[in-house]
Amino acid sequence: MNGVITVVWLISVVVGGLASCGIGCLLIFIPMITGAACILDIMAVSKVNAPSAGVGSFLNFAAIADIVAGAVGFSLVPLVMGILSMVFLQKPEVQRYFA
Repeated sequence: MNGVITVVWLISVVVGGLASCGIGCLLIFIPMITGAACILDIMAVSKVNAPSAGVGSFLNFAAIADIVAGAVGFSLVPLVMGILSMVFLQKPEVQRYFA
């Protein structure tokens, strides 16, 4: 979902930048943050199947990045998914799996 949000924000920033003679390009940090969260999500999915010592902390970092991307990008889905990920990662059985 962050990939779609990144593309939409990138198009909006380019169109807004052209319409406002470059002032709209000041919002370029929004698609950069959502794009970084998208890359972190892809990396987290690839690491989940092979649990090791550092995977749990990386998943926490990816969940925090989703929360930040949802708040900065004004999108509800990554925000909710990041919060739910943080809640599920705090369960004892999940922590034992990644220990």
